[in-house]
Amino acid sequence: MARALLLFTWLLIGSNIYGQSDTCQNRPEERFRILFLLDASHSMGQKWDNKPLWEIAKKTIEEFSFFLQKNYNVEMGLRVYGHNSPLSANDCFDSKLEVPIEENSAKKIVAKLRTIQYKGTTPLTYSLEQAAEDLGCNSKKNVIILITDGYETCNRNPCAMAEKLLDFRISIKPLIIGLNIDAKEIQHLHCIGDFKNARNKEDFKKELYNSFINIANRRSFSVFLKNGDKKTSETNIPFTLYNAKNSEFIAVYYHHLSQSQMPDSISTGNYDSVNIKIHCVPPLWVRNVKLKKYVHNTIEVNYPKGILDIKWDNTSGKIYENPLGFIYQDTNLLDKFYLPSSVDMLEGDYKLALNTNPSRSYANLSIKRGKSNEIILPAPGLLNITYSSDIYGDLYVYRNNVLEKCMMLSTNKNIEAISLLPGKYKVIYRSQKSMTIHATFEKVFEVTSFSITNVSL
Repeated sequence: MARALLLFTWLLIGSNIYGQSDTCQNRPEERFRILFLLDASHSMGQKWDNKPLWEIAKKTIEEFSFFLQKNYNVEMGLRVYGHNSPLSANDCFDSKLEVPIEENSAKKIVAKLRTIQYKGTTPLTYSLEQAAEDLGCNSKKNVIILITDGYETCNRNPCAMAEKLLDFRISIKPLIIGLNIDAKEIQHLHCIGDFKNARNKEDFKKELYNSFINIANRRSFSVFLKNGDKKTSETNIPFTLYNAKNSEFIAVYYHHLSQSQMPDSISTGNYDSVNIKIHCVPPLWVRNVKLKKYVHNTIEVNYPKGILDIKWDNTSGKIYENPLGFIYQDTNLLDKFYLPSSVDMLEGDYKLALNTNPSRSYANLSIKRGKSNEIILPAPGLLNITYSSDIYGDLYVYRNNVLEKCMMLSTNKNIEAISLLPGKYKVIYRSQKSMTIHATFEKVFEVTSFSITNVSL
């Protein structure tokens, strides 16, 4: 079975990499910069519909390049690999930029393609890596179209290459279109992107055209979380996108800043407007955000964030248990977290409950924009209770010389370990076997940070 595939890659470059300078600043924002990356390896001689895959690929690119030049604001270029060295040479660096990316280049691309013949091996990963250099600047309209007849033959991993590009803040959103790709190879391609398998050359052409049209209609944007006069966006918070027209879920992201401290770019579908739910404390909705076509949209959100910082006063010893904290607004539970924690919260008034032992509550917790509200707790110690028999019993703490109940003690246990804040405590208990109230006993003890206190009942 003849095999081929096309990777249609939307390459968003968020910062300077590989020593590139940003030469896209003077270009129209709506202009697409397209690089065709074409496999001319020996296996492209396999036939499909009685024609070599190479001829099908060339013919498709020739027609498509004129279509793009006529209907869109584009610059186009051509990189070819596997066409200079014979298959026996196994040249894994056989890759060359044949036509630089420029305006009105369709004729140059067609003329160059007619001089090239398929010949050698398939350095797919190396060519993809070089394609990032060919684009030459950090435009949010950079597109790579990769056409190849199968898989890497140079013992490299395109999946790992995709991860490496992500590390360099290049966000790859690929659409993979295959021509009767073998099921085993399809499994290897899922790590790169979404896969579609065309069954004939008409399907191949249709998928190529539709793929670009869909991408051209996509809207790109960044979310800038503005906190007062800060010059950089707040970050590291998840948010969800919904279609503003019908509340349909679109996607969820965890906000991130690039190496240049700018919010990452997001490319989404052909949505005129979106609703954004920022999953902060409390959740923040931004509704009916209009997205323009062909330009990059910057969505600026008023994000009056402060910080609730809860910590132990001493961390030099062992903390035996990490209690939970609960944040409320009115009676609504907004968030819960383990102690210690630093929690980003929007400016406002809240209630805080800590399930330390004894518990602590803060009825009037105020969070201010750009400020940190710090709560320092004494590091707990550990109480080990050994039971000689089943009991009825409770644990109390002294607060201002008044006993307050902490918890009911367990029954049917031999040993119980309880993490307690420093303080003076009392256990009041009676054996379940006793027949009189006068068999009630008390034990008083103190707990200090990191100490282990043993009590036998």
